[in-house]
Amino acid sequence: LYSDEEWIALAEECVERNAEIRNTPEWGGDHWVSVRASPGGCNGPTTVIEAQPIPWKARASLYRDGAKVAFPSIRRTPPECLPPRAKLHQYVNQILGDMEVKGSDPEAWSVMLDTRGCVAEGKSYNFFIVTKDGEIKTARPNFVLEGVARMTVLECAESLNIPAYECDYDAYDAYEASEAFITATSLCVLPVRSINGRQLSGGVPGPVTQKLQAAYSDVAGIDLVNQYLKHLDA
Repeated sequence: LYSDEEWIALAEECVERNAEIRNTPEWGGDHWVSVRASPGGCNGPTTVIEAQPIPWKARASLYRDGAKVAFPSIRRTPPECLPPRAKLHQYVNQILGDMEVKGSDPEAWSVMLDTRGCVAEGKSYNFFIVTKDGEIKTARPNFVLEGVARMTVLECAESLNIPAYECDYDAYDAYEASEAFITATSLCVLPVRSINGRQLSGGVPGPVTQKLQAAYSDVAGIDLVNQYLKHLDA
């Protein structure tokens, strides 16, 4: 495969080649850059670097109103069968859960439980709750992918002296939470307004979620909430 420097150069080349379409209204001046690699066969690994538009306008209202989360009946593949820490583009398990949830509500975001009944993760994102005592909880890393946004939120919580725990918690704990939010690279910190139809009591976004959004924005050097909200009337 390529060296780190070669990967960076190829990714930057992809950005430059897509400069013209990146600045169109549909793309909104920014985009995802995805790097994928497969083991390959006799001819060695296959690598793909691609640019995709971020759905700014489609997601904008979620930062004002919050996302609806639902737990599908399909459980997350246990670590005994597939290590979740491996960043694999093999999302069949999560996609099936997402399809089930969206079959009932196309606007809902799937968050899966594991085979023990503990809250795990979504299709390509992590999930957090904020308890009525102001503590943050998210699934233990041996049961979910340790996303970069997840790690950033935990670091932000530490800097703000907000208690944060990687631990087991179940659906009941989620229902009783004051706030909840989703983390992913493009979402950063997305507030949640309901879980399985149950409205959360802490507001959207709640005070802890707002603090984390602000801290995350400071780390990134950009107002991560406003970059979506400005597309509300676009």
